This record gives sequence, C-alpha cells and structure tokens, in this order.
Amino acid sequence: MLRLLTFVLAMFAMSASAQELRIITPSPADSYNINARILAPYLVKYLPEKPSPVIQVMPGASSLVATNYMYNVAPKDGNTIATVYKNIPLVGILGGQTIMFDPTKFNWIGSTVDGRQDAVIVWTHRTETLNEFRVKEFVVGTESIVSADSTKFIRNALGMKFRQVAGYANPGAARLALERKEVDAVIFNLLGIKTQTQWTEPNSGIRAILQFGNGKNRHPDFKSVPTFAELITNEDDRAILDIFETQFILLRPFIAPPGVPTARVAELRDAFNKAVNDKGYIEEATKARMEVELITGEQAEQIVAVSSNASPTVLNKLRALQSEQ
Repeated sequence: MLRLLTFVLAMFAMSASAQELRIITPSPADSYNINARILAPYLVKYLPEKPSPVIQVMPGASSLVATNYMYNVAPKDGNTIATVYKNIPLVGILGGQTIMFDPTKFNWIGSTVDGRQDAVIVWTHRTETLNEFRVKEFVVGTESIVSADSTKFIRNALGMKFRQVAGYANPGAARLALERKEVDAVIFNLLGIKTQTQWTEPNSGIRAILQFGNGKNRHPDFKSVPTFAELITNEDDRAILDIFETQFILLRPFIAPPGVPTARVAELRDAFNKAVNDKGYIEEATKARMEVELITGEQAEQIVAVSSNASPTVLNKLRALQSEQ
C-alpha cells in the first residue's frame, strides 16, 4: 500500500506556474470541490500577483493521497495549496502505514467554515428510536476513516449494535446506499448534506437520530436530536470524545506545504481571510447552501495543536478504534 501511494504521489508531481495558483481538491464533485471553485476567484483577487486559479482533482483514500502529496511532493513556493477533509489533522496525529505527513508542520491557511456551528449527524431511513438500536442491529455504511471510526466509537461508548459496511467509493455512493435502503444509516456533516441532498426536507424519508462534533450543544435545526456528549456516562469516553470532536472543527480547511517561505504564507493567509469575508463569496456560498464562518490560519494551527498535545492514553485509545472491525 505504501509503495502504491508513493507511486501515485509521484504521478501527480507537477509545479504550478508563478502565474497560477493551483488548488488541489480530494474529489471532483463533493462540497469541498464546490467550495474551492467558489472561493478560488476571490482568493486570487487578493494575492499580490493576481494569479489564475487552477483546480486540480487528486482523489484517493479519503484525501490521504492529496495530503501526502502536499507534504512530500508539492512545490514549496506557495503557488500550490489544497483543501483536504476535516479529519486529516487527527488522522495525521494518530498515524499509520499510509500516513506520510505531520499535520503540525503544514502551513494552515484557514477554514471557510467553523464546525462548532455545524453538527455531525447519524442519518437513517428507519423509524425506531435510538434506544432500540441497543438491542437491534443497525447497519452503517462507511467510506472514510472518519465515518468508520465514528461508527466504532458510538458502538463502544453507547452500547449500540452498529455493524459497519465499509468500502463505499465516495460519499455520494454511501448516501445513495442509504436512500436505496441498502444500509440503515450513514454519518455525515449537516453542512455537506444540505449542499448534496434533500434530507433536511420534511418528506425526504431520511431523519437524524444522533448528533455530535458540537459537545452538548444541539444544532438549532435539530433541537430534538440528542448529542453524543449528552449520552456518555463514562469519564474516560468523555475525554476521548473531547479530542475526537476536534476533527469536526476545521470543516473546509486549506493547507500549504511545509517549507513555504514565511512571507508567502502571510500573503496566502491574508488573501484567504479577505476572500472568505468578501460579499461576493458569501453570496455565492449561500446560494450553494454553504455556511461561512472564518477560521484563520493562526487559529487553525492552535486547533491542530490541541489534538497533538492530547494525552498518550487518549491517543492510544483512538488508535485502537482504527484497528477494530
């Protein structure tokens, strides 16, 4: 697997022209890609050289291919940046055979959304209450590390009879599996669901039964849906949840490789802050049903540091989740 990922990274190795800002996205059609395309013209508007934006799709392994590329291969001139999946900071800290990056060494440009205003939700087509799934089997479809680990953590901490079916090629495939009733549930952010489905509509046939990523704060649109934090009674599990939920804060993060000159990082961060606050970007993002809540690069660094400084006991328990079936 490691050799394959290294080969893929080499295939993608290319330099962006000084007159271009290359923005790498992990999927051709998900909300990360949509957001990058909306943001791109506003981002280059505020860079001093006024480059042309180029979107490059680099799919694979839930954005691990793109992240490994950014860390090991991407040019360090500040003309190549990427948007990666929200779980990347915690996944990098936990490590593993296919993890070839240290998230604390990336130059974090910022995030267009603060996940503390959002919620991660367990979506289902079934009508039973959450308590009934402590005695009935509940098949959860997963396609990424984060959704798989969420399933395991919920199962262990709350005593749910969750059985995961992994291997969906992308988020769209997992969502379609739920709509076809091939699985009982999937786990996705509310923000992404709003841009990709009609599940929040009253007659969609899909409903929320559990939310997390926001501590004990229930999302204002889902006041009747309990939070994971409310249901946990074990203090050790609560400590794990505190770190586990940090991966849902940087919902649309953008990174530059390690080693980019400090002055260029400052330019990228300044342009990013101005772009996210640009009325044009906010209007376009709103039309696409995307929320906008800036997290600066400096703030993103601090959020990543929280996970990296977690106790070895907590991190080891989170690593154990990755190895569970």
